[in-house]
Amino acid sequence: NNTCRLPGAPMSVCAGLSGCKIVDGSCPNGYPNENLENTGDVVSEYCKVGCVSSVCGALSTLQNSDASEIVNEAAGNCALACSKVCTKGSMNAVGTA
Repeated sequence: NNTCRLPGAPMSVCAGLSGCKIVDGSCPNGYPNENLENTGDVVSEYCKVGCVSSVCGALSTLQNSDASEIVNEAAGNCALACSKVCTKGSMNAVGTA
């Protein structure tokens, strides 16, 4: 989740992409904690981080200099498209971003 935030993505976007829930204290029932097995989910997460970093990097840079609603929305849409590409393997998601 923190790696996703390096390019400037909002915490809520990164949490949603990684399946995290933002809470104070301990994880609620039903949410795994520190599950780092080499599964499809982990591979998908690395895909999303790489996609957001490379594809959405320019938006993140712009977001850092001009945090307008339009720029924030564009960065969020880019991160969402990365999530769709990495979890469903569909390049059609890129057209929606």
